[in-house]
Amino acid sequence: MDQYGIPYQFFTDNRTIFEYKLKKDNNVEKDTFTQFGYACKQLGIDIRTSSVPQSKGRVERMNGTLQSRLPVELLLKGLSSIEDANEFLKSYLKKFNKRFALPIDNIKSVFETQPDSDKINLILAVISSRKVDNGSCLKYHNNYYLPVDDLGVAVHHHKGTSAMVIKAFDNHLYTCINEKVYVLEKLLNHKLIPGIIIRYLA
Repeated sequence: MDQYGIPYQFFTDNRTIFEYKLKKDNNVEKDTFTQFGYACKQLGIDIRTSSVPQSKGRVERMNGTLQSRLPVELLLKGLSSIEDANEFLKSYLKKFNKRFALPIDNIKSVFETQPDSDKINLILAVISSRKVDNGSCLKYHNNYYLPVDDLGVAVHHHKGTSAMVIKAFDNHLYTCINEKVYVLEKLLNHKLIPGIIIRYLA
């Protein structure tokens, strides 16, 4: 994305990472998104899917080429870890494209300018639905978090208020409540006693 911008469209297979529809419910809306689909929607990227290999022949041919060549290349380089393989791909793909890519002089680019890094950080995120508890806190992965504003002041909401926890691309946690975004501050301890709320900040 940093090098080329945002693509206009992805043409993929029908794997559930790209889009899904509950098989038991015929009324599920078409804009039901996975995490990947949500990020594409926010960036304005259209997703088209097909389970027919012939409909995306160039991609299938390239995949076949890479599947036959890459294992040999990795073996010759003595690479056996995911980290080393990913680093190797940075230089290998440039050589591969230089040798096999078709000229694009007559093709108009449809890439769009990318948003700023702060927006990308929130878009390329993992989104989870939560409810505010009695102490105005949110539970996420067995820890409790308190929403705070830009000044670091705790923000309180009624029990049961719907919230969206956002684990950003840089792994910082935020929450969106009533269309406002807050930072989530982890609590060291969180106990609910009738009439009393005890919190210990981490």
